[in-house]
Amino acid sequence: MALRSRGKVLQPRVRGTMSLHTALRRYTPHLEFFILLSTISAIVGIPTQANYAAASSYMDVFASFLNSLGLPAISFNIGMVLDVG
Repeated sequence: MALRSRGKVLQPRVRGTMSLHTALRRYTPHLEFFILLSTISAIVGIPTQANYAAASSYMDVFASFLNSLGLPAISFNIGMVLDVG
């Protein structure tokens, strides 16, 4: 059950990020910003919410990967959300 729960958090963020990237790829030469909203849990992990930290870290790393290709991307780590899940 716990593994299924983790997939419900990680999978939509990974798929959503990749879907946006794929959909916008043909506009890349004209794209000024590719902004991802991650959470601070990517930096300051919360032991009981490792799934959120992993999903947020993925978005941060993906933005860095796009930067390494010379593409405009940034991932903002927004603050903690009090009521999650």
